[in-house]
Amino acid sequence: MSKNYIFSLADSFYLLNKEMNYDIAIACSSSLISACLPNIRIPTSKGLPLSLDEMDAIIGISGVVKSIPLQKIIEIAKKLGLKLPTFTTTEGPTKYFSEKDSNGNYKNRPHGLIINDEMSRKFKESKHKDYAAGTIEQYASFYDRNLEETYLVKDGLRDPQQPSVSVIAATITNFLPEIPDHFFSQGLAGRFNWIYCDDIIGKDYNDDFDITKTKNYEVAEEQFDQHIEKLKKLYEQNPPKPVYMIMEPDTNTIFKKFDKEVHQQWQQSALHNLWACDYQFLKRLPEMAIKQAGRYAVGRCIDDIIEDGFDGLTIIKEDMEYGIHRMNVSKGYLEKIFNIRREGVQRMRAQKKGLPLKRTYSKEHVTGVLARLGRANTKQWQKESGISDTATFNKYRDEAIKHGMVREVDKSKITKKVDRMRFGADSPATKIWEPV
Repeated sequence: MSKNYIFSLADSFYLLNKEMNYDIAIACSSSLISACLPNIRIPTSKGLPLSLDEMDAIIGISGVVKSIPLQKIIEIAKKLGLKLPTFTTTEGPTKYFSEKDSNGNYKNRPHGLIINDEMSRKFKESKHKDYAAGTIEQYASFYDRNLEETYLVKDGLRDPQQPSVSVIAATITNFLPEIPDHFFSQGLAGRFNWIYCDDIIGKDYNDDFDITKTKNYEVAEEQFDQHIEKLKKLYEQNPPKPVYMIMEPDTNTIFKKFDKEVHQQWQQSALHNLWACDYQFLKRLPEMAIKQAGRYAVGRCIDDIIEDGFDGLTIIKEDMEYGIHRMNVSKGYLEKIFNIRREGVQRMRAQKKGLPLKRTYSKEHVTGVLARLGRANTKQWQKESGISDTATFNKYRDEAIKHGMVREVDKSKITKKVDRMRFGADSPATKIWEPV
């Protein structure tokens, strides 16, 4: 079986600079493919048919490789005619997708790709400038394909098209504390695929390169020329009206297993702390997995689609497995981002008060946190401790265990159903703790 086209295209992005996180290359590849597929839908028994557009958020400090692939994707999207403006005001999309010519026809196509190399500016302005208020709701509208009608005294009725918009955006890690809580609590976080790049900081310096040799770049440029032609052919096959994909029965079993797992995690987190903003995204993961499975199916069948169109395009078990895998990758990145954001928020609050940020991590600290909670599983305990690094938390947890300050709970003695759900007691891997 030939390589899925998502990876073939990603490999070319990766050739631009092999220091980049390969998941960025996948995001660039997948978002370009999704932008070519505005009228492909996946019907399910849970809600309206799903579209294949996607939103990707790349988080990393200055110096990790983010800008290079985004500059290339801008170039490709322009050549395909699919690049959309980044919209500096929240009014922009409504106006852009409402514009009509003298014959009453819409001027702008109702689909494309937004590429934003500095997403932080959007959210910073949304907090401090009236014209950018509603940025978070704007991205939610893109995902839901639901731009509202507006009426202005000057322009009259604005009746926008309901566009298929894919987004790939990046921001620096330092900006995480600036992202407001309701970005996460309103569910928009669950509409993004997340990539966290700072893991490169701990890696050894890679000197396996020769600055005078440009073969990789030359090869990549040749490949991109071929990719552009292929993506043009894929885009030309896009039907004028929605075409619906089919899902094989085998996909249902593995999807239901994943759906149940994330539902239980969401339920457990809500029972532990209803007011937290870092668990609502879980409920979006199943539908995001289906959308990713659809894109993977397109990548698997791209040559057949270019030849014969989209009729009969089927999502098979392999596609669903990949969709679930990508959502688990995104979930892992987002959990890291939450931990780092908590630490950043603490630092920002200390700075505003003119106080130094003091870390009082110790066995006494983690024991005190657990005493306040009464009981908690390992993940809940670490989150409430404010210690983002798992190795550091484990060090102080183990010291507390050694000194008889905390102990593991016998899960068989937790009999109330709501408590078993709250702590995840039915999972064999979960450990539950209490102070002595």
